[in-house]
Amino acid sequence: STTEGKSYSANITKELGLNISTTSESWEFRQLNSTSPLIWNARDRIMNEYAEGANTSIFLRITPWGLDEFGNPNWYCNTTTAHEWSCVILPEYEDEFRTYLDELTKRYAGKMPKIQFGNEWTGSHFVGDEYEYVKYANWLYNFTKNNSPDTIVVLGSITSNPMVYMTHCILNETNPNYL
Repeated sequence: STTEGKSYSANITKELGLNISTTSESWEFRQLNSTSPLIWNARDRIMNEYAEGANTSIFLRITPWGLDEFGNPNWYCNTTTAHEWSCVILPEYEDEFRTYLDELTKRYAGKMPKIQFGNEWTGSHFVGDEYEYVKYANWLYNFTKNNSPDTIVVLGSITSNPMVYMTHCILNETNPNYL
């Protein structure tokens, strides 16, 4: 986002009286490959300058995106699960992912009232299974509570699609003429 765009967003946020903004954070933007250091400059600007300028706090959503801007799987992803919104992290990079979560929650302790791993974990937003989702969410929870104990860890929601299908089945079962 440009300086002009951030300034515009900060002004609108103030004008609307919003006191919390949600933003996604992806590991791919902090670490270019498994041997590179974590790079925080862009996230620092959002967590510090934008939040202060908008007089708002940040609800941070951790999303290990599966594909880069060219549509290639990110270096830490299982290529069979890499998807635009997420991926299953290869076991050989799980330690690096935990290091990233640890450093992130230390770096922004006290600056994020809420944090979340992923989003709609039952739909297309998370491509792993429920065990992988819970594993990653638990890692985030443990690091957050160790490093930023006042931050609330929010679980991702259930996507509406299964609910729509369930509602359709219930309505169809109770009223065969529903459709």
